[in-house]
Amino acid sequence: MNVDKRDRILKQAAAAFARFGFRKTTMSEIARAAGVAKGSLYHAAESKEELFYKVLEREVDGWVDEARARIDPDVPADRTLRAMSEAGFGSLEKRPLIRSLLVGEASAELPDWSDAFADLRRRGARNVVEALEVGVRQRRFRKDLDVEIVASLLQEMQVATYMFHTRGKGAKARLARRRQVGLEVVLHGIARSGRRSSGL
Repeated sequence: MNVDKRDRILKQAAAAFARFGFRKTTMSEIARAAGVAKGSLYHAAESKEELFYKVLEREVDGWVDEARARIDPDVPADRTLRAMSEAGFGSLEKRPLIRSLLVGEASAELPDWSDAFADLRRRGARNVVEALEVGVRQRRFRKDLDVEIVASLLQEMQVATYMFHTRGKGAKARLARRRQVGLEVVLHGIARSGRRSSGL
């Protein structure tokens, strides 16, 4: 299958899955929107489930590329993380399939694909790992920092904040404030300057 046709199929599949969800989207609808025969879809993916995975993979790769463009070793890593955090919330709003992946809806829909979706979530946190590694090299962050765990925690905090604070009056301002405070706690901790908690 040529690259243009494959990209067209994935793009139309992404639009359909984002609009209708996995269950309500049919392969016939995707084929019609992409302007291809239904059989052509099975050259792009062996099943609707695999097509959904490939669409999520494509979405994650685009999301990662956007975030990677923000990482600059000459910019303080804490500033980079703040910018990435703000952009990340915007992505959750603009990219419903990324949101579906991160909040666990995709895994609930396709439990047999949970491990593959977990790998995509880790891939989505890779840019945060890179920004943290830059911060360690800049000596802004501790050299013993477990960047994989911190990146995962930041991703989980962001998703939880988004899930619980996007509705109701003043939600946008409340969400922005919680994002800002949460990141500051991670970057600076809550202990007084010069004191470290035992056990961390």
